[in-house]
Amino acid sequence: MAKPSSGKEKDARAEYELDVDRMINEGMAGGTTSSIHGRMQIEQTRKLPKENEPFPAESED
Repeated sequence: MAKPSSGKEKDARAEYELDVDRMINEGMAGGTTSSIHGRMQIEQTRKLPKENEPFPAESED
C-alpha cells in the first residue's frame, strides 16, 4: 500500500493541462485527426501547455 503523502511534494497536475493528454490517451478526441474549431484533435506529439496558457497552435506539416 502506498504511503500517505506528506504534502510537501509539488503536484504537477496543478501546473500542466493534463486533461488534454488524458483525453488523447483514452481516445476521447472522437478518433478525429483533422482540425475542428481551429484545434488539432490528435497529433504525433504535443507540448503540454501550462495552466492558463493559450491552447497550442496547429502544426503546419
